[in-house]
Amino acid sequence: MPKLKSDVVDSPVATVGVSDVEQIVQKAVEAAVTVVRNEFEKRFQDMNARLQSLEDKLETFCETTEQRQAESQSTVLRDELVRLSTELETARKDARDAIVAANDAEQYNRRNNLRIRGLSVQRDDNCRHKVVEFIRTNLNLVLNEDDIEAAHTLPSRKRAPGSAAQPATSRGEVEPTIIVRFRNRDLRDKIIRNRRNLKGTNRAIVDDLTSLNVQLMNRLRNHPLVSKVWSWNGRVTALTNSGHVIHVKPFQTVQDCLVS
Repeated sequence: MPKLKSDVVDSPVATVGVSDVEQIVQKAVEAAVTVVRNEFEKRFQDMNARLQSLEDKLETFCETTEQRQAESQSTVLRDELVRLSTELETARKDARDAIVAANDAEQYNRRNNLRIRGLSVQRDDNCRHKVVEFIRTNLNLVLNEDDIEAAHTLPSRKRAPGSAAQPATSRGEVEPTIIVRFRNRDLRDKIIRNRRNLKGTNRAIVDDLTSLNVQLMNRLRNHPLVSKVWSWNGRVTALTNSGHVIHVKPFQTVQDCLVS
């Protein structure tokens, strides 16, 4: 009797070995790990991007804050500078006002004084007698030595550049200036009104000005807008090239006087 084939057919599972299963599992695990790794890398990159964005925002915020602080400090410094400049200008004005007030007081104390320039006095001469004779002869006025409270010469010196014109000797030195203090102011004013009789001579009679007022007159004489300068009773007056008569005090400018 012939041998029959078995009715049982080999199953595929039955033909898969243990090693094949391990390979399949390993591939599945590797695939899963790759997916998880890619997902983590993507999330890590997203986190890095967010962190970088936050860092950029923080840096911008810090820079803005520093800039604002710097601007704030700059504003504070600028305000402080303005305040100090204002205080300094106020202090300068107060100091000038005080100097002008003191100058006016000193000039007022000289209201009875005159200076005679170009009158030579010898060492043994009586200065008051010399002044009386000079006024009688040149101004045709009557006065006595008792009308003069004091008279004395000031030291000779060379003329400073830009200073008021003064009679000079052949050696280039200014002749002694005599300062005279009269007992009566009316007499003093009468003498200075008659000083025009000395025009064309090397003699002159002028106010006894303070040092500050002398500097003022010299400054005005050198000013391009001023054509003439004179003083009367310690008050300095200037005539501008445009014909304006202005009264000028120390520290004042010609332009300020013209505006006022």
